[in-house]
Amino acid sequence: MCDARDALHLALARRHREALESLYEQNAPQGVYQPDAAGMARRSLKHAALRLLAPALSGEEAETVLVSHYQLADNLTDRQGALIQATRHAGLDEGCRQRLLEDFYGRWQLEALVVNVWFSLQAASPLYDAASVRELARHQAFDGRNPNKLRALYGAFSRQNQRNFHALDGSGYDLLAETVQEVDARNPSMAASLATPLTRWRRYDTERARRMRAVLEGLAGEESLSRDLL
Repeated sequence: MCDARDALHLALARRHREALESLYEQNAPQGVYQPDAAGMARRSLKHAALRLLAPALSGEEAETVLVSHYQLADNLTDRQGALIQATRHAGLDEGCRQRLLEDFYGRWQLEALVVNVWFSLQAASPLYDAASVRELARHQAFDGRNPNKLRALYGAFSRQNQRNFHALDGSGYDLLAETVQEVDARNPSMAASLATPLTRWRRYDTERARRMRAVLEGLAGEESLSRDLL
């Protein structure tokens, strides 16, 4: 399913590249940032064009477009729009991606809600697997006792990163189960919420359903399981 979606996205990007580039350029910022309806509409359309166009860009082209988009931005929305594509474009130089991520974090590290967005963008990216999420959980800004941080990281991974949460090796399921078990000891309602994606095992193919169900059965067998999680 993920492969079919990505193939369609790439085909559309290649077929309509010129139109998308034109749409992107036509909706460039006009003067100083204004939080009005017209400005919001232009930014929204520009980011939609960029999202559709990105798969057709080579690594070098993506770096040129995204770095320029990010550096010329005078507002959080535009910087976030560039960062979304930077975290998802497989051809982008890893050093470039990390510089943008570090700059974004450096600018907004004192704003908890924006830092949560920073975590979510990475956790939701198809370039970030379970091991990457484990690494993010060790970041100084992550607090496993904070429900918003848990949702930003593990919630984004399990609900938005379909390719890697549902990796056939079961690593995504194991990561979520370990997190749910740990959180259940101090925040049962949060643990129950995080576990929800695992309960949808009937929607998936035989192998993935088997692995998801096995993880759930493992959790259900814990003697200390809270009533919320049960």
